[in-house]
Amino acid sequence: MFAQPGKDGNEFPDTGCIRDEKEKFRNWSPPIGRDAHFQFAKQAGQAEKQVLLHLNFNLELCGEKFGCKVGCRLREDLRCSCKQHGLDSRGHLLFASLKAIGISKYSDLWYQPYQEGTIVGKARELLKFSSSYRKMIQNAQNAIQTSIVYRQLDILAWRGVSRGHYPSSDRKEDFLRKGVIEILKEYHEDCTHIMRRTADDSCHMCEIDMRWKTFETLVSLLNTHANMPAHASPMNIANLQQALLDDDAFPPL
Repeated sequence: MFAQPGKDGNEFPDTGCIRDEKEKFRNWSPPIGRDAHFQFAKQAGQAEKQVLLHLNFNLELCGEKFGCKVGCRLREDLRCSCKQHGLDSRGHLLFASLKAIGISKYSDLWYQPYQEGTIVGKARELLKFSSSYRKMIQNAQNAIQTSIVYRQLDILAWRGVSRGHYPSSDRKEDFLRKGVIEILKEYHEDCTHIMRRTADDSCHMCEIDMRWKTFETLVSLLNTHANMPAHASPMNIANLQQALLDDDAFPPL
């Protein structure tokens, strides 16, 4: 499923997707407005924020939580947005925020062919300390699944749309109505049939691949630390499927 990294560990040769810090993949700006449920990339970012919250990562900078609206005492030095603490004016995590989390770039969080990622490492550390952390890790893996669904929705919505144009709300709603299971099937179809992908899909697919492998690794990790297998909660699937069509609700995690 996964492309192999280049010699420097920075490039996936079959896609040309450079593993540098792509701005759009660290967008934690909250979706707002009546079309918030159509803002797939932002919804994915919020799900990924939940992953880190479930695993007790530090999400504070200068003593204030990321995304709060209090402003930043060091705003000029950090180029911090006055409306969203720890984020720039576009809602992207500042590099100072990444450092506060404990990473140098956003992709460090996720499983990659040459490293297991900070999220898996944190989960492994928690389980060594106590099996009571299983529920937190299960919640984190469910939030990763939510992110995968929204990132796949973003690919589907934009695929085939002419450059300079935007996908319509009707188009996005059609994909939302597919439901979670069908959207995940679309992702796996993309993995199996590479010809379905467009040139613009490549980096996005690399990002989803890393999240999927992180999800799978967490499931495997939980299975090795308990007699009963750990699976994504079926109730979470149903709730997410309903919430995808709910104008006011963000998927419960």
